[in-house]
Amino acid sequence: MVTTTSERTTSRLTRDRLKEIGRFSAENCFTFTVLTEPERPEAYEKGRIRFKNLLACAQAALAQDGWTPPEIEQFFEPIADLQENRRFWAEQSQTLMIYHAAAFSEQFRLPYTLAKPRVDHNTRFNIRPLLPYFFKNHHFYILQLSQNQVHLYEANRHHIQLLEADDIPGSLDEALRYDDPEARLFVHNKGDATTFHGHHPKDEEAKTLHRFFNLVDKAVCRYIGDSGAPLLLAAVEHYLPIYQVVTDYPNLVDGIVAGNFDTVSAEKLHTAAWPIMSDYFDEARASVLQRLEFGRKSDLTTTEWQTIVPAAYYGQIDTLLLPQDQTIYGFFDPHTGTVERAAEGEESVELLDLAATHVLLQGGEIYAAEKLAALLRSPARWPAHEAPLNQAPAH
Repeated sequence: MVTTTSERTTSRLTRDRLKEIGRFSAENCFTFTVLTEPERPEAYEKGRIRFKNLLACAQAALAQDGWTPPEIEQFFEPIADLQENRRFWAEQSQTLMIYHAAAFSEQFRLPYTLAKPRVDHNTRFNIRPLLPYFFKNHHFYILQLSQNQVHLYEANRHHIQLLEADDIPGSLDEALRYDDPEARLFVHNKGDATTFHGHHPKDEEAKTLHRFFNLVDKAVCRYIGDSGAPLLLAAVEHYLPIYQVVTDYPNLVDGIVAGNFDTVSAEKLHTAAWPIMSDYFDEARASVLQRLEFGRKSDLTTTEWQTIVPAAYYGQIDTLLLPQDQTIYGFFDPHTGTVERAAEGEESVELLDLAATHVLLQGGEIYAAEKLAALLRSPARWPAHEAPLNQAPAH
């Protein structure tokens, strides 16, 4: 299914934002996980009602702590008006995350569905729902590119979403509007055919497309940021080698959904793109498993969380395989590298979230998997280090 979304009220998720949220600490930190399910017509209203119910639970939590109604109203004022903002709920993706504390409020749309709506109340935010956004085998982007139309989509196995990225030029004319006026005289597009006027057609076409693609790519890179998700091009076939030369995006798929998609629905584009991405993800998974097997022979592969947590913190993990439903609460001492489980009911850190966050922030890769495993960059050793990036457990 296809939806559209804008950036008017939510933020783009980057590794820097993940780091800031993970390190934030306050007496009352609320993490709202709201399922929005935009492919279902009635889900716009359901998402709004879910948030309203979760907000009521959060308000009740402060009331139990002795807060007065005016104090509670003031605390949640920055997000309370979302309850009646129907346009906001009509522009959602699969899941909405809201992080709220005193003098702090951040919202992110996520292109995947989590298990259930919930609100977490602690002294730190719950960042676990954000981590799959950076997984290498979780979601991808599609850049639909022609001289007449440019669209950027975000997709996964079951869903495609049109992103309203205002900075991305919508066409060649728009991109070169303030460029050399003569550049647009050489290329005139008629559907899939291209005709030329003056000079050397092929040379001029290549120069014009190079300028056009360069402007598009810079805007796409700014919008995608450092998510690391693969980017697939949907365009006429001879555009791919030109875009490969121009792009600064490090994870452009070496393949293309070939054709002109100006009048093709997003659903049909997704249908055409998924076989390519399915093979891409299968190959990536096979490569990771091969690297893990090779690492076993040189003692660089581990499945022990007691090794994975400090290795991640000290930047020694190249690749982490992370089960999305596994949690381990405990304590980590950065000076000694020791890690231990917490007793039931004891306030602690979710250790796999801590590990995954440090892997992301220090340039490692993460893949969703059924079993926990990691490929180390070097044999495990634990130097002294600064205080870790902690994360509150979910309740």
